[in-house]
Order: sequence, then C-alpha cells, then structure tokens
Amino acid sequence: FKESLAHSGNCVFIELALRLGREKIMEYSEKLHLNNTEVIGYPVPAFKSVNIAPYGEGKIGNAALGQEGVRLSPLQISVLVSTIANGGLCVKPRLLREIRGPQGDTIKEFKRGKGDRTLSEKTALELQEMLFCTTQWGTGVNAWIPGYGSAGKTGSAETGSHGAKINAWFAGYIPLDEPRYTVVVLAEGGRSGGDTAAPVFKEIGDFIMKIQ
Repeated sequence: FKESLAHSGNCVFIELALRLGREKIMEYSEKLHLNNTEVIGYPVPAFKSVNIAPYGEGKIGNAALGQEGVRLSPLQISVLVSTIANGGLCVKPRLLREIRGPQGDTIKEFKRGKGDRTLSEKTALELQEMLFCTTQWGTGVNAWIPGYGSAGKTGSAETGSHGAKINAWFAGYIPLDEPRYTVVVLAEGGRSGGDTAAPVFKEIGDFIMKIQ
C-alpha cells in the first residue's frame, strides 16, 4: 500500500476496489463524510459526490481512480486530508465564526464542535506515513517544502471533456510535524498532479510558513 500510494499505482487500487465492491465503497464514503458538502456559515446545496453506477466492474475501477462516479470538490478533499492530519478526527469546514451588528455585538455564532472520529488513530498514522512517502520519494516530490516538510497525494483524473482532459491534483498538509495547514491544488487541463499541481502546493506552502 505504501509503495502504491506513493507512486500512484492504479492497478493496486482498482484491484482493492473490486475486492471491496460497490456497496462497501459507498458505505465508507458516507462514514468519511465524502458526501457531505456542508460548510458552516455558508449555505451549500446537498450533492451526492460519490455515486457509483450499480452495474459493471469498469464503473468500480474508474471510481477507484477518482474518475467516473466521483465528483469531490477541493474543499471536500481538504476535509479528508485534514482528518488524516488530525489523527482521524473530522472537523466540518467553517467560513464564518460569527456575525456582529453595527455596535460590535454578536448576533450569531457559528460553532464548529470538536469533530467526529471517522478513522482510528492507528489508521490515520499509517496514512500519514504513506502521504509522507509520496513527498519523499513518490509522485509528490515536487511538493516537498525544505525546512518544514509536507505530506500529501497527487492525482491525475481524466475528465472526458475536450477542453481539459486531465484534472491535475495535489492535496496535502504542512508542516510535517504538528500539521497546521491543509492546501489543495486543482489545475484543470494540467499534465499530471506531480508535474503541475505539486509545485504550486510547494509555492503556497512555503509562502504560508514564511509569513507566519
């Protein structure tokens, strides 16, 4: 798993998805809040982001690569990455902390809560190690941030459209020890996650760490 995730070994994840089956994948997409589009303090319409067609192994194989049947936004991916960085605790994204009136009085508060445990701490630690390997010697080496470290995952999803055939992704967190920030880069029409999105992640992450 470590080598496959670090090097984006598609065949391994297709085989894994076929062994699990559609129903189990759908079940865990719910447990990991992948179908939750909620943003605290901002109205977002409900949308089923993982919806694999119930026929044909090809549908499951494509979904395993984040393609057919999987339509996650960068914000949803950031929540998943943050959950891993946070030791398995999933915290809902929040846009607003509070609304104040003209006199500075608080009209409404938007509380985030402590989060839900969606992954065991053991599993989260194993995933952290895999994401670290990706930036150390895998497809995400261009996302490594000297002096601070980083961990994450590349993605290169075929869209099927003529204008932008590849969505190039990199999603990760910084710094490596005691993570504080999650950054997700999506480049429409990119070459690959490692070539197009990872360097942008590095630039953003390096800037964030130097100005704090």
